[in-house]
Amino acid sequence: MTELVYRPSSHSGNGANCTEVAAHSAGVSVRDSKQPDGPTIECTYAGWAVFVRECAHGLPNDNGEIVVTTEQQVRTYAVVGAKVTCWHLHAVNSDVVLHFTEGERDAFVLGARDGEFSFSDASRVLTAAS
Repeated sequence: MTELVYRPSSHSGNGANCTEVAAHSAGVSVRDSKQPDGPTIECTYAGWAVFVRECAHGLPNDNGEIVVTTEQQVRTYAVVGAKVTCWHLHAVNSDVVLHFTEGERDAFVLGARDGEFSFSDASRVLTAAS
């Protein structure tokens, strides 16, 4: 089995503390770079495309795969310490929740607006073996 190649938005600066995504044969995986070995949210290509469009254009959350909430929380991470998070991605089909800071959310939204996360099918899949 090949390892997925996750990538952040180019707006994430040095790529630390960000929303990372990887396309694969069944869709798109999303993870938090603050927890690279932590949980992922899995989306179909169709659900992902709607989610990215919602984020890029500030539309209401209605993609059916990721629910977004925005309450502020203080979370502590082993690698980076305490962070104030305000953008929480909840997987509809599992109990996975990913937590991001305002800057991490903003970098993802800018990348979405630039088309950096437009994966339409498995032809865009990148793996470590590629």
